[in-house]
Amino acid sequence: MRLIENTNLQERRYAGLNLAATWRLGSSLFVGGGYTLSRSWGNVDGENVASGPVTVGPLFYPEYIDLAWSDPVGDLATDQRHKARLFATYTKAFSRFGEVTVGAIQSMNSGSPYSAIGLINSGRYVTSPGYQQIPPSVNYYFSERDGFRTDAWYATDLSSTYAYKLPAGGDRQASLFLKAEVLNLFNQAGQIVPRFINTGVLTNLNRPALYQPFNPFTETPVQGVHWDLDPAFGSATSRFGYQLPRTFRMSFGVRF
Repeated sequence: MRLIENTNLQERRYAGLNLAATWRLGSSLFVGGGYTLSRSWGNVDGENVASGPVTVGPLFYPEYIDLAWSDPVGDLATDQRHKARLFATYTKAFSRFGEVTVGAIQSMNSGSPYSAIGLINSGRYVTSPGYQQIPPSVNYYFSERDGFRTDAWYATDLSSTYAYKLPAGGDRQASLFLKAEVLNLFNQAGQIVPRFINTGVLTNLNRPALYQPFNPFTETPVQGVHWDLDPAFGSATSRFGYQLPRTFRMSFGVRF
């Protein structure tokens, strides 16, 4: 049987500052920008992309972990310290021939944190209080929670839209539109998504011939003796680890 309950052993905090400004120059040009300075920190992420909120386990076999190394405090996966956007749109009307709107957005973003987490067997150093089964492994942070960060990344997006108003009919006036977009104009290739980055750690559990076990309650593991980073640590596991490459899109239709 497993009981699910609330606990104050885990914490998650967020603080942020948002700044925004816009400026209209005449009837055609509109410019603006926004900037967010923020921090998300604690010792539990508490959610993931696949399922949203998740349960956490500091009270699940608590004898076999220590929060100092199983759930350390640091910047969380959602932390992105700096985020800025600059944008501009320009509209030119051609009387009865419709109008054209050209837009641009410049995005600037700092990286997100990830860490080196490996599995260890702490059970060999714990006297079971009477469990029928004990956990075969537990998480161990071999780095700080925010020990590594993805790339800072930038992108320039452009768009152009032509709209033509159809002759009025009824209460609504419809318009035809044709829109073309170029995303990531300069084809920046930052590695920006932590969940698609190799964060593997080698330990005695997965490489028993190479690494020695250690007592997590009394010893500080030594890299190269008790553990090491996977040779591919920090590299993308798929194309989804990178920002969207230069992309061209077109759309057309009718607006009512």
